[in-house]
Amino acid sequence: MSRRWFTRSSSQATTSESKQEAAPRSTTVTARLEAQGLGATRKEQLKTALGLRSPSIEKKGWARKRGFWNTSFKPRWFHLHHLRLDYYRCEDSPSPAGSIDLRGCAVMQFNEPGSDPELWVETSAGVTGKRARTYVLQFTGPDCLATAKEWHDAITTALQINKAA
Repeated sequence: MSRRWFTRSSSQATTSESKQEAAPRSTTVTARLEAQGLGATRKEQLKTALGLRSPSIEKKGWARKRGFWNTSFKPRWFHLHHLRLDYYRCEDSPSPAGSIDLRGCAVMQFNEPGSDPELWVETSAGVTGKRARTYVLQFTGPDCLATAKEWHDAITTALQINKAA
């Protein structure tokens, strides 16, 4: 004997077996796309086109970061993705040493003569839930001005995409 259950909106009885069959059905876009057998890249394209997910800017590279307590610059591997700037002690670290939430931040580039270019990322306390802080990134090497500009442009573009979404 199978159990029966009733929904409040319908007076029609349904067996528990049919309830279990109906449970996997989902109305989310991802589930519908998977049911249609679309590949992962096509799903991402459709999500972006439907406005469900904004396109993301991704950039990786080395820079020196000034510490909060110890104000010396230390080399860090940075990874910009989805309005987050994660930094690692080395390129192959499994987990980040820290993360900068870029929502509501301001980015400024300073190129003083005789010193390496710096990028200042000022976070706001209201958006992130943490206290406001200014992160200072410094770029060294032969193409340090171009590298600093690339990072500035990448972060600025990520912020503009987030505002548009």
